[in-house]
Amino acid sequence: MDKKNRAAGRNRVMLAAQLLTRSGEEPVRVRDLSGNGAKLVAPPIAEEGTDVILRHRDLFAAAKVQWVRDGEIGIEFYRAQPSELEAAS
Repeated sequence: MDKKNRAAGRNRVMLAAQLLTRSGEEPVRVRDLSGNGAKLVAPPIAEEGTDVILRHRDLFAAAKVQWVRDGEIGIEFYRAQPSELEAAS
């Protein structure tokens, strides 16, 4: 999928959330959100390929870290997240 089509399905948001990793639960900010993944503002708290859970209020989404760079983390959800996550914003 090219970047133009990928970006078209994203919502620019600024949500407070938690990222659950093997080492614990860390606060993050969700910057971009789609049904397939999210871009998080966070220190490098997880490495590429790591399984994580994004928690926002009572919503939990299992994901894999796709990239980490410059204070941001890109995650891809294991299951597409329909409008529940977007509605939570």
